[in-house]
Amino acid sequence: MGRRGNLAGTLNRSGAASLVPVLSFLFGLFLLATPAGASPGTASDADRGGAEETVWLRKPGIDDNPCLDGSFGGTRYLASGGDTPLDYSPAPKPRFDCFYIYPTQSEQAGANADLSRDQELKAVAVNQAAQFSRICDVYAPVYRQYTFNSPITDEVRDIAYEGVVNGWQEYLQRYNRVRGVILLGHSQGASHLSRLIDEEIDPSPALRRRMISAIVPGSNNVYVPRGGVVGGNLENIPACTRGDQLGCVMAWSLYLNKAESGLPEGANFGRLDTGYWVYPEDRPDPATYEVLCVNPAELSGAAGLITPLANLPAFLGQTNAPDPWTEAQGFYRAECLSGEDSSWLDLSAVPGVPASILDGVIPLINSNLGGLHTGDVNLVLGDLITIASRQGARYLSWRKAVERSMAADKALERARTALVKASAQARKATAACKSSGSRALCRKARSAEAREGKARERVKKLETAARKAAAAAEQAYGSA
Repeated sequence: MGRRGNLAGTLNRSGAASLVPVLSFLFGLFLLATPAGASPGTASDADRGGAEETVWLRKPGIDDNPCLDGSFGGTRYLASGGDTPLDYSPAPKPRFDCFYIYPTQSEQAGANADLSRDQELKAVAVNQAAQFSRICDVYAPVYRQYTFNSPITDEVRDIAYEGVVNGWQEYLQRYNRVRGVILLGHSQGASHLSRLIDEEIDPSPALRRRMISAIVPGSNNVYVPRGGVVGGNLENIPACTRGDQLGCVMAWSLYLNKAESGLPEGANFGRLDTGYWVYPEDRPDPATYEVLCVNPAELSGAAGLITPLANLPAFLGQTNAPDPWTEAQGFYRAECLSGEDSSWLDLSAVPGVPASILDGVIPLINSNLGGLHTGDVNLVLGDLITIASRQGARYLSWRKAVERSMAADKALERARTALVKASAQARKATAACKSSGSRALCRKARSAEAREGKARERVKKLETAARKAAAAAEQAYGSA
């Protein structure tokens, strides 16, 4: 049934050619993204347009941090039948950030939740975001999400989205400090993040280069031309097609064993006319566009074999265990498939592999005609950590390369300044020699001309060095 888815300029100064490396300019855009008059680490209420102060579910330094509380240990189950202990732990000093927006979780009675740090929010943050603390500092604002208790009107939707935008702006202005960031969300959270990426990040070269990647499954709110990787609601940010790619987006909707039958009528996700939709405009034409599907198990290098990772007691609403995490390797396979009006990530058991501990879990999250929506993140969480780690490492390598390019630019500018000075001195000395005929003044003129020649040679060498440094920085980012 399914179709397999695949997803520098020249300036003249004293006759010397000048290079302005593209990457150095782009690195400068990081600073331009900070509001005028504010440092990268601080912001006033005026800077944020009087927005309500954000309540943080999780950020570094706060008490009762659900992404750092408790053990990261547990058991890894192997397809061979054995198991090994997990020895995961948070990174002591992460060098980039993650910005997390949780799914529909509030049990409050109103149409929009208030800003209470409810236990159900902490529980889902543990399962979906805590393991990212192994590689990044996790920031998660509380937002006034719409609940299960009211129709999703434009007003209800926009109240929720506004809280996400306010949290993002406060994060950028007070806490980001020009660090790279991975955006992570699921379900309603992913839909708001998709809109934020579309409206705030995709149009901004500065923020696009600050975004390491975006992980936004289970929302139907990232779409591409059928069979394409960019050009739907995101004009500049493409789908991730490599495990270390920067500035790209990952999205999918998980279903169980739908390769032969395709998605049934009424399935909530994987189609443009179903599921969450947070844009004020109409949904796109499914004859032209399709919901994006990226397979994390391909990007992680696992050849389609997924690595589920979950805090099963918290996931199932049970009492937490001392080492609560379960990881399973080699039991299940995932593949992006598409039909006439649908695109999804299809999960199936690996033939001949003994039963997995997760065989008892999957029926509990199997809902909506074979959908595995509740497990969109945790069923591939091991793969996501691998991908995000590689992307983060590449991002940090690129930043170092950009810093070297900027240093080369500065050295070149100093050399050009010295050349301007040497050229002026040589012209003055030559004029004095010609007007006076003095041997002494003519010797000084020859010496000045020699110094000018050396200065010109130094500029040429530093132009070559700056050009190479810019090319190395561009290669480090991975641009075509």
